[in-house]
Amino acid sequence: RGMYDKLRLGCMQYWLYVPAAMLLLTKSFSFLFFIYIQPLICMTFFLALLNFGFHGFIEFDKDGKSIEVVNSTCIINGDDDSFGEDDHFIHHYATTVYHRDLPEEHKARIEEFKKHKASVFQKLSILELSIFLLAGDFKKLAEHYVDYTESMSKEEIAKMLEVRAKRKEMSYEEYESKLASGEVYAAATAAGGKEE
Repeated sequence: RGMYDKLRLGCMQYWLYVPAAMLLLTKSFSFLFFIYIQPLICMTFFLALLNFGFHGFIEFDKDGKSIEVVNSTCIINGDDDSFGEDDHFIHHYATTVYHRDLPEEHKARIEEFKKHKASVFQKLSILELSIFLLAGDFKKLAEHYVDYTESMSKEEIAKMLEVRAKRKEMSYEEYESKLASGEVYAAATAAGGKEE
């Protein structure tokens, strides 16, 4: 119940109180729309789109644990990677690696990439990867996939990517059950959130 109240209060602040205050101050609906509402909506959708690409594939080991090099995408030689932002695996699991050290970090992880057939792509942007993923164009994704095993055909890669993209960690009903039981809140609190 506490998290629901926090979420409701946050939504009211972002969608009611702040816009109302801005409207009172500026007396301009167009200012409110173009400076606050439109960017908020557009960035929400844009960031969600990118996250589909960065976390669009799911694979588990024999113990049911998520395989990190599959669940976080890495793009090498990307079209718009200036400071390592296309390496989402390192972003999550090796956060202290400086962007100039990424090539050495990749070389050190090649055996792990081979073993798990990591979600590593090349020569495309995260926006393209996300769009191909949402469009279900696994053949196009297979063209950009880096096969460290050097043993898979493009058709096998496309099928593997499709299976991983369609895999679910849990059903919506399972999530609802965990949410109702407080298990999700307990896990979030244990992972670093604080109880209030």
